[in-house]
Amino acid sequence: MAGGAERAQLDDWMRQGYALHEGGDLERAAGFYRRILEADPGYVDATFLLGMIAEAQGAAEEAAARFQAAAAARPDEPAFLFALGKQQYRARRFEEAVDTLERGLALRPDDPDARHDYGSSLMELSRWDEALAVVEPLARGAEDSFATQYNLANLYRQLGRVQDAIGQYRKALALSPGHLDTQGCLLFMLNYSDRHSAADIFAEHRAFGERLAQAALPPVAETRWPRRLRIGYLSPDFRHHAVACFIAPVLERHDRGRFEVRCYYTRAPADEVTARLRGHAEHWSDCAGLTDEAIAQRIRDDRIDILVDLAGHTSGGRVGVLAMKPAPLQVSYLGYPNTTGLASVDYRIGDAITDPAGSADALNVERLLRLPRTFLAYRPLAPAPDPGPLPLLRNGHVTFGCYNNFFKQSGTFLDTAAKLLLAIPGARLTLKGGPLYSASVADGVRARFAAAGVAPDRLVLLGWTTTYDDHLAAYRDIDIALDSFPYAGTTTTCEALSMGVPVVTLQGDRHAARVGASLLSALGLNEWVARSTDEFVSTCVRLAADVEGLKAHRAGLRERMRASPLMDEHALTLALEDAYLKMWTDRLSLAACK
Repeated sequence: MAGGAERAQLDDWMRQGYALHEGGDLERAAGFYRRILEADPGYVDATFLLGMIAEAQGAAEEAAARFQAAAAARPDEPAFLFALGKQQYRARRFEEAVDTLERGLALRPDDPDARHDYGSSLMELSRWDEALAVVEPLARGAEDSFATQYNLANLYRQLGRVQDAIGQYRKALALSPGHLDTQGCLLFMLNYSDRHSAADIFAEHRAFGERLAQAALPPVAETRWPRRLRIGYLSPDFRHHAVACFIAPVLERHDRGRFEVRCYYTRAPADEVTARLRGHAEHWSDCAGLTDEAIAQRIRDDRIDILVDLAGHTSGGRVGVLAMKPAPLQVSYLGYPNTTGLASVDYRIGDAITDPAGSADALNVERLLRLPRTFLAYRPLAPAPDPGPLPLLRNGHVTFGCYNNFFKQSGTFLDTAAKLLLAIPGARLTLKGGPLYSASVADGVRARFAAAGVAPDRLVLLGWTTTYDDHLAAYRDIDIALDSFPYAGTTTTCEALSMGVPVVTLQGDRHAARVGASLLSALGLNEWVARSTDEFVSTCVRLAADVEGLKAHRAGLRERMRASPLMDEHALTLALEDAYLKMWTDRLSLAACK
């Protein structure tokens, strides 16, 4: 322990260091703090301030170690705990962050930044109800805080409160109109809404595209022809993700004699699926840490002819790259069920069912290119277990189920499911989705069905299963799958069919509402496609009454699927390649006419 005179010297060094710190001279400030600690290792404020400098310089591990030491030495100082909790949150050590921030908030309950980090940590742990109790009051008290309003919008989205999320994203955008992620989240959530028409959603996308439009000149197309066409795929989902089920066959089967394929992966985490996809690509670029500008320049440098975006406005999408027009031709495919709204994107790929001629053309900024078959081919991420016997035979009643993302289970869908249960008094319904872990969400669903006259014991509400194998095995417990609307399933529909479970879908007014119809058409099962909610119910009732038919579907749907265009990977890849060649030769012909 320093004596009185020595302590006065240390305090003087602290004042000098802090003045330099405040003035932005971090290196000289750090010199004073280190000098203090050499003389007195127990001078905790110097330890903490060195942590602040390490944080400012991006040395996260050093910052965390300094904050940990400061908090251990003085556990009743909330500032130390808040700084440590923030570092733990940034390091994705969410359980530790929650514990640390709880201790800090017990000492200083009203610190808004700490409460924001605490709520965010709870969200990352899927502790939705606890997070809601923190984030909602915080947002009410911080009407001018973009970060807080945006956080609440994300929480509403995770809870499946689609309309609340849409309203909250609009509120956040009013505070930061140019925030690209928020604009993308808003557009994406509109696809889930049963209160917005296809025309309304298109208008929002087009307005976004007009705001983002840049005076970017595309690179000059290389006119030498014929040659190998350079195709670039841009995505954050080259990993264990639904998109991988449909892009893997294409990457593997591309004709390398005609096409040079490069993937631009814009997300950091990699898994066994990433490794597999990397092996299918001729060239691979990890772009997670790059700005939109840097990615666009890399694409230009690689002289990509056709850039195919697989994400659009979904999480991790890089529409900012598309706005810069780094390739002569740009295409939206697979990952986003609507127009990007960007004039810089030349084409969007679908089929005649997902995007019917005339009506769909008026709802897209891009030119629609329809494949002469369903617009995708499905390859499971892992082998599916045996479908097992029909559950109806052991239960004595039919069980319907919807395992689609809970965002997709709209109010209209749930009300229609309630009408179905009333039409078949002994039937049960299983709903599955992450937000159903939340007691408030699950109670809200039960209350909605109770108001329609459906007893709670006729519902089974499940959160996410632990593993993908468990998820697939859960299809053994349902007889008939109900496709969500207005946003239909894609991967879940394929999973259900592969497990021998019939799927009833409602064909709607937009691509997202017509994918189910496209998938079933590819199997020749158009009789499971309804055009109204009443027809949806009657189709389900008819299926449920045909026990022998359900047994036959259980036994034969997987093979029917394998023999259908839906799993014809070679034909899908050829159709895509023909589409790319047509786009390119049309581009060359147009250039030659000028």
